[in-house]
Amino acid sequence: MIHCSVCGFVPVPENELPVTLPEDVTFDQPGNPLEHHPTWKYVSCPQCNGSALKETDTLDTFFETSWYFIRFCSPHALVPFDLEQANKWLPVDQYIGGIEHAILHLLYARFFTRALQGSYPLAVAEPFQALFTQGMVCQRRYQDAQGNWLYAQEVGQDAEGQPIKLVDRTPVRVGRSEKMSKSKRNLVGVSEILQAYGADVVRLFLLSDSPPEKDLEWTESGIEGSWKYMHRIWRFEFTNLLEDQDPQGEGELWALREAFEILAQLCAPAMSHFAEELWFHLGHPPYLHRVPWPVPDPQLTATEEACTMVVQVNGKRRGQLRVPRAWTTEQIEQAVRTQPCIQPLLETHPVKKIVTVPQRIVNVVI
Repeated sequence: MIHCSVCGFVPVPENELPVTLPEDVTFDQPGNPLEHHPTWKYVSCPQCNGSALKETDTLDTFFETSWYFIRFCSPHALVPFDLEQANKWLPVDQYIGGIEHAILHLLYARFFTRALQGSYPLAVAEPFQALFTQGMVCQRRYQDAQGNWLYAQEVGQDAEGQPIKLVDRTPVRVGRSEKMSKSKRNLVGVSEILQAYGADVVRLFLLSDSPPEKDLEWTESGIEGSWKYMHRIWRFEFTNLLEDQDPQGEGELWALREAFEILAQLCAPAMSHFAEELWFHLGHPPYLHRVPWPVPDPQLTATEEACTMVVQVNGKRRGQLRVPRAWTTEQIEQAVRTQPCIQPLLETHPVKKIVTVPQRIVNVVI
């Protein structure tokens, strides 16, 4: 905007947008550096051509990010947003963000949505239907003897395994693990990690190390483990279920191939590039992301009507019992009492109690 003493607030002409900032600003005095610039703010009014001033203040990023979800409903509209499209698509089904969003961005977004109803008949009062608060990525922090924060790569170990500052081998104090912060330098260089391991390994580690709602501890051993797992797949060691199998005959080869194809599909959300490469080497045309998600066959996952339960006496295995899955605890206990491995013991020892873990273990305490 432009401030004119005659015309008031006047928009900058569209052919002069975007407004570019000067590159020769100085920060040698407090306050807004644009306000102190000798020439940048002085302009002519687009309406009366009189002397005027450019607006020197800028909008906080929260202003624009507090209504972007409304704009996304009609991204090509020539107005801020198309009300019909906004009412069609809103509210957002799922909002995902860190804990700081719940007290900052989420608060502003809810305020904007309600404030806009004063001028636009939005059909929703709440912009989001559900909130999921993701965990933070954390790492230990380090300080030297003078209390200066150190990056992890600046820290090593002496002969006794104690942390030291690599540049001068002075002792280093190791702090607790907490949210990554620029000020405390407990950050990970993303470009270096991507260069060393690739984006797929980083995503796999972030998604598999901790539940999404819990904080994640960034460790070199953790990302190294994800890297090794990906290479196990690449070398066909597959998973613990399949790596020891020696397929015999056409039927088993078909089943093993199907398993690899499903594995490639299941890898895709976390390791998209790697999964595409697997899909290509399995002889399929591009692209894997166009292939439907695997659908389980209920007949293959159906459980047997009976199950085998381990029979124990005072915690020691005595045998096993085959029983229908539908049996109650009382029916199982009655069957256990008649077992040849149990009945002689019960003739001389009273039963204190019988502990049953459904479909797994029956432990007779005497």
